[in-house]
Amino acid sequence: RIVDLSIYGAFSQEARNHGSVQRSLTMLRSQLSSLEDLDAVERRARAAAAVITPVAHFETRAGIFTPAPPDHAAYATVPGLLINLASAFLYMANYSLVLPTNEEFLEHIGSRGSMAGVCVGMADITAVCVSLLYGWWSNRSFKQPLIASSLLCLTGNVVYCFAWDAHAGIALPMLLAGRLLTGMGSCRAVNRRYIADFVSSKRRTAASAAFVAASAGGAAMGPLLAVPLQNIQDFKIAGFSINSITGGGYLMAGAWLVFTTFLQTVFVDPPRDDDEDVSDDDSEDQAALESSPDVEDSLSRPLLGPATEDAQKPFDMRPAYCCILSLFVLKFVQQGMISSLPEFTHQFYGWRSAFIGGFLSI
Repeated sequence: RIVDLSIYGAFSQEARNHGSVQRSLTMLRSQLSSLEDLDAVERRARAAAAVITPVAHFETRAGIFTPAPPDHAAYATVPGLLINLASAFLYMANYSLVLPTNEEFLEHIGSRGSMAGVCVGMADITAVCVSLLYGWWSNRSFKQPLIASSLLCLTGNVVYCFAWDAHAGIALPMLLAGRLLTGMGSCRAVNRRYIADFVSSKRRTAASAAFVAASAGGAAMGPLLAVPLQNIQDFKIAGFSINSITGGGYLMAGAWLVFTTFLQTVFVDPPRDDDEDVSDDDSEDQAALESSPDVEDSLSRPLLGPATEDAQKPFDMRPAYCCILSLFVLKFVQQGMISSLPEFTHQFYGWRSAFIGGFLSI
């Protein structure tokens, strides 16, 4: 019996020792796993720090500086730039097309000429709202919002022209709906972003200047179309009138149809670099930045370090507020003048729509 108890005690002691060893191994594995997680976190932190682009102090404070892409990521093509410039040109021409003929259109459908400001403002209201939507949409694609805006402008022109032959009760709502759809076709935010994201620093200035020129040219071309259109003789096709007032709308609808077809055929979305698909050049850039002393110093420096004397000074935002207010006043006066000019000049000077259009284009 004594021998059995000794053997039992020996086995019990060995079992306890084995259990302790297993617990120690389990604890060691968990600690190694924690170390591996820390290593992964460090690698991700270094990769995130490597893609940070140094920006000057005041540009960082302003929060509006967008550096140009490197040459290997400048995916903008000549057809893509031309399509975006044509989109801006056609929209501005479409927007200002109705300015010389607004009063005549409203008189024809039995409304007051003072509603001309509402017709112009409907496009601006919707353009402000949809700019945010187009900005979000361009994160996924550039071609899709361009096609959607073109179709909206095409539909808006058709509805605008159909309002000429509509009954008195629905003519004004149709006219406003056409202008609303035209405003929803404002895709200039996508045009700007294409230039900012995919045009290299060598070509960005020229591309930006071309965008401004295209927008200004479209704004001048819209009212100027009233000059050749004044010679159109009134006629009807399928019961819908085509004259010097609705002719411009049908002309712009045809232009948007041709543009949409060309866009669908030629334009190609620029490639996008996913987070998991990093090119060799990007990997080399990241490796070089990771090994730089600035990045090493930034990683080792405490996050909440002592603030410098310059950082403690409050940033004066009054110049920025003055610039924004000046821009608002400029646009307020400009839009008020161009929306009321046709009615004012027609009543006091007897100007016709063709002369008003030529004056606005200047």
